[in-house]
Amino acid sequence: MVIDESHNFRNNEAFRERETRYEKLMKSVIKAGVKTKVLMLSATPVNNRFNDLRNQLALAYEGEPDRLSAKLPTKSSIDEIFRRAQATFNVWSKLPTAERTPGAILNALDFDFFELLDSVTIARSRKHITTFYDTKDIGSFPQRLKPVSIHSPLTQRTDVIGFNDIFKELSQLVMALYAPVTYILPSRLAKYEAKYDTEMSGGKGTFRQKDREASLQALMTANLLKRLESSVEAFRLTLEGWPRTIRILWQKSMRSKQTAGTLILPMYPRRWKRPNRKTTSFQSRTTTRSATR
Repeated sequence: MVIDESHNFRNNEAFRERETRYEKLMKSVIKAGVKTKVLMLSATPVNNRFNDLRNQLALAYEGEPDRLSAKLPTKSSIDEIFRRAQATFNVWSKLPTAERTPGAILNALDFDFFELLDSVTIARSRKHITTFYDTKDIGSFPQRLKPVSIHSPLTQRTDVIGFNDIFKELSQLVMALYAPVTYILPSRLAKYEAKYDTEMSGGKGTFRQKDREASLQALMTANLLKRLESSVEAFRLTLEGWPRTIRILWQKSMRSKQTAGTLILPMYPRRWKRPNRKTTSFQSRTTTRSATR
């Protein structure tokens, strides 16, 4: 069995009580039926931890590391080799930038780790192949051309606004649904800051929930642009669905005893008016605002 892009099976964490695709592949394909030989292809077998590679290799030895360890010229088991490799990586990742070089981690890794890699993996870069292989029978690699940027208009119609104008309109969206901390009363703000603000490691400062939500607001605007890029109709449906979602949240807010008299602001631009409803006042931070805002 050949698994292309095998890094998609780098995770083996259980998800609640559901069977993950990794577990399904292992139980229903690798272990079940006839003995299966596995060839995995990946340009990025390791994302940010060596367990990514270990989980992929486990598919080749059916999740039983002792069977493979017995055939390797190593002093330690597979699990112990990867445990030490990860510990080495953790130390290396905390080194100053000038010292955190590829050579530094290669020198620090255990010899058994390289024995394991040499036994079960083959790594070939384009440069390696062109340098050490005779490619006349298979041909050379295609020449990479410089990318060409094509700026295509949204439509040829002159009565329809373009991408830039749409972006300006989207930039006016309040996106308050994604920034509830902004509307917490000053008397309650310290409580939520203590609960949600995160102290950065190494005394680098505080990552505030308010800043996190501001980033989310910008991300949601970008997501709308991606939706427009994908499909104008999908973009239209998303915008048409917002008033309904906002009305539902408004109704829940009004029914809730805990939030009686409060409102989660809509995502409309500030110059837009909320759909015609009876004006209701609510308390927000230090001033009383009208629900028609």
